[in-house]
Amino acid sequence: MSAERDQLLDRCRLKKKLTLWQIGAIALGGILALVVAGQAFNPDQPHIARVSISGMITDDFAREELLDKLVENENAKAVVVRINSPGGTVAASESLFNGLRAVSESKPTVSFISTIGASGGYITALATDRIFARKNALTGSIGILFQSPEISGLMEKVGVTLQEVKSSPLKGGPSMYAPMSEGERAVIKQMIDDSNEWFIDLVEDRRAMDRATATALADGGVYTGGRALENNLVDELGGEQDAIKWLEGHDDVPADLPVVDYKPRQPNQSPLADLLSWVGLGEISASRLKLDGLLALWQP
Repeated sequence: MSAERDQLLDRCRLKKKLTLWQIGAIALGGILALVVAGQAFNPDQPHIARVSISGMITDDFAREELLDKLVENENAKAVVVRINSPGGTVAASESLFNGLRAVSESKPTVSFISTIGASGGYITALATDRIFARKNALTGSIGILFQSPEISGLMEKVGVTLQEVKSSPLKGGPSMYAPMSEGERAVIKQMIDDSNEWFIDLVEDRRAMDRATATALADGGVYTGGRALENNLVDELGGEQDAIKWLEGHDDVPADLPVVDYKPRQPNQSPLADLLSWVGLGEISASRLKLDGLLALWQP
């Protein structure tokens, strides 16, 4: 029994050593990869910056900070914005638009709608100097949305009531615990109309349309890239390389400049998290998304 126990302990020790060696090899590989990447690109050399906007557009201080720094970065000669987003909140889309407009005033910018660039995603594209889209990408959805669930019928069936005291009839409304009143509906409609007028203003200004045409296109409908081109919502059909080639036709943007991804740094992100993100393992756990307020969104 003693011999068998010794053999088992030896195997455990060997397995532990192998595991440590494997971890060390992975870490060394990551470090070597970072070194090679650092040798392949010098951030102090001229390049084209790539900013990717994907998923839901929500308030993002790190993204705002990135765009502010990009304005001042003289080595970033131009910017390509890769879009794959159905939109998000109106306020966050406004912030992103303003940030990209500031970048566009300092250097050439172009956007590329890969799969979807609708509502807030299309607002993002409007901020750039030129818009490219795949022929079958989805874009448009010009309009504003507000949704609020209402479960008063369910509460009545299960025998649950809500006791509420408030300072005025409109305070806290609309509520999911009662049908929307006419006063609440009027307030929400006014907010939607204000934001929708702002959206139409952007389309009219950025796409050089008359008001009637821009308003007619603001029916909330989505368009394929081909239809969007026919309606002057995008400038050209093509992929990211076509967009980059358009940038290379500008002064100070020579051909064959390296394209460098610019990503917002997450708050309190550790060097290990940077390494995981660099090798494609950054999103280890998914976080729940809560969208509050008016939405510039294709489908919630």
